[in-house]
Amino acid sequence: MLNIDKILFPTDFSDCAESAFSHAAYLADRYDAELHILHVEEEKGITLADRLDDFCITPDEIAEQLHLPTAGKASAGSDEPVPIIEVEERAERAAPAILHYAETHGIDLIVMGTHGRRGIRRFMLGSVTEEVLRLAPCPVFTVRHREDRSVWAMKKILAPTDLSKNARQATRHAAALAEAYGAELKLLHIIDAATLTTSSVSVIGAFDASPANVMTGANEAVLRQAAELTEEFHLPSQIDCFVTVGNPASDILDFAQENEADLIVVGSHGRSGLPRFVMGSVAEKVIRDAPCPVFTVKSFGRSLLHAMPEMAETEAVPS
Repeated sequence: MLNIDKILFPTDFSDCAESAFSHAAYLADRYDAELHILHVEEEKGITLADRLDDFCITPDEIAEQLHLPTAGKASAGSDEPVPIIEVEERAERAAPAILHYAETHGIDLIVMGTHGRRGIRRFMLGSVTEEVLRLAPCPVFTVRHREDRSVWAMKKILAPTDLSKNARQATRHAAALAEAYGAELKLLHIIDAATLTTSSVSVIGAFDASPANVMTGANEAVLRQAAELTEEFHLPSQIDCFVTVGNPASDILDFAQENEADLIVVGSHGRSGLPRFVMGSVAEKVIRDAPCPVFTVKSFGRSLLHAMPEMAETEAVPS
């Protein structure tokens, strides 16, 4: 089970925020977490109170959707209220203010909306979500416009994996989310066709770099990972495993589209402390163009799970 005590929902009062708020409220209710609603004011003279009427969905409406008895305050998991904390801050730029709030308030998960139909290029308030994704100290759940599947239809979760330690952390979060949503979990490993020969040794620990041997080794590694997840989490159904050769980023996106994934869980390989670090080419492309919400787990950031159990070492496929 994920350990979520505080969820941050930054809003710009757009339609995209409406969809993201539904997910933030659901997770706050599911985990008895505080829900922090943050608006960073960059425009002079407009306040949170002025804009609340523009917000597409209110805590009362969320309470009704979640079948809660009072104004988003009661949780299905507890008789105690789930606090909804509304905050306005003024800052020159929104992203640093959001990041500072997350850091200083011990936020466990950030849930944000994205503008447009293809994600990261049109993030809310320009590049705000992109910057938060790169620098957040915790996982980030990005949700596109209301045209996406609703929180109630979160039935298929896709977890791409390169079999690295970082990817295992992401797949564990995916399994925990599948447990929470009662969703199917699919593990997908794409062997990069461009690096097939050099990747084979690191993936299967063998010197036979034939395609058949690489595929066999990769299949075994993914099945081992699925078995470990099944043992650790109480999943509603058997994990489906897929291994293929191709282009990791584009094939993950195609797989998500063809299999109607409701959520993709990816691990980013970036390092904190750099002015503008790279999340990892595959993760960044998936986040940018995903046809559904994306849950991003940072390699350096806060984990929502207990320490990773010991697993057999398997190195990553370069991408």
